[in-house]
Amino acid sequence: MNGHERYRNVTASLAGLFWGGYALTVNCSHLLSALTSGLFQGMASFMMTFISVELLNSKQTFFRNNFSKIIAPPIILLVLTSLLYFTIHSIIKTENILLTLLPNLAVGLIFSIITCLHLMQNFLSRAIV
Repeated sequence: MNGHERYRNVTASLAGLFWGGYALTVNCSHLLSALTSGLFQGMASFMMTFISVELLNSKQTFFRNNFSKIIAPPIILLVLTSLLYFTIHSIIKTENILLTLLPNLAVGLIFSIITCLHLMQNFLSRAIV
């Protein structure tokens, strides 16, 4: 397993465990809502983090300038993820949707920006060699 795969797998696993547990805790006043929200959020956070790292990696050559490479992909992911999460949490009747999602989305945006910086640094170091 190379460094990129390890990074993707570890961050996706940690995101799934942490955000699933967080959703369970935030919605604990209603057992069924807590269980469904926690289960969905854990699986969704794992899958979105896994997919996001791959998408961010593949889009390093898509944007022309460095600012766009760092900012545009995380913003696009934030918008798409927000729409998906809000829709599904509404369907499964999560009690505290905003409290469940806002920290997750904020950390996701920061994680995406850091990942883009990391990927750009790796891309540039390979180009120099």
